[in-house]
Amino acid sequence: MQPTLDLMVNHLKETIAQKEGGMIRPRIIITISGIPGSGKTTLALALAEALNAQVGDEGVEKHFKTAVISMDGFHYPRSQLDEEGTRRRGAPFTFDAPAVVQLVERLRMSTYRQLPDILAPSFDHAIKDPVVDDVSIVRSTNIVILEGNYLLLKDDPWNKIRDLVDESWLLLCDFNVAEERLAKRHLAAGLVQTLEAGIDRVRFNDMPNGRYLLENSLPPTIRITQ
Repeated sequence: MQPTLDLMVNHLKETIAQKEGGMIRPRIIITISGIPGSGKTTLALALAEALNAQVGDEGVEKHFKTAVISMDGFHYPRSQLDEEGTRRRGAPFTFDAPAVVQLVERLRMSTYRQLPDILAPSFDHAIKDPVVDDVSIVRSTNIVILEGNYLLLKDDPWNKIRDLVDESWLLLCDFNVAEERLAKRHLAAGLVQTLEAGIDRVRFNDMPNGRYLLENSLPPTIRITQ
């Protein structure tokens, strides 16, 4: 991860530097897409931590303010899902896609105009449901990283997102590696009682979702291979 992380941190620093001077608040918006279990959240949080720790020349603080938003916060609550939606939770139709697009539109507008701080939902794995307005993107934020499975999907309305952001990254991962990660995650979250049941769950839902997104995604700006 570290060589990839260093490369992407330097890339984002160069990108934000190129934008400085042309806007009220230079801000870049990046999406990280990939199959379930590919490491999107890990990469996004590591990038944010590394960028927020950056200093400028001679130790002067560079003032990178990076926010991470997970698409998980846009899951429909379990109370709104029917039996099929509950069984297939994590598939594209179980997310509030219009709300994702609306958030990206607001983030894009706030790059050019003075707007209030923006609130976004998070996802509470303990209750297995989203938490409304739990993430604050303050007006001084100059790098926003959105991570989630379907941010490059060519289906409407997901396909509007790519043209609203500065760069769309696709994180590639071996399916066997992702399967093992997800099965352990499902077991730890209490979604299944055994690792074998976790693997069954991954093969029934997560991996088909992953194959669908790879087969139906728009071309990314950058492909990242772990």
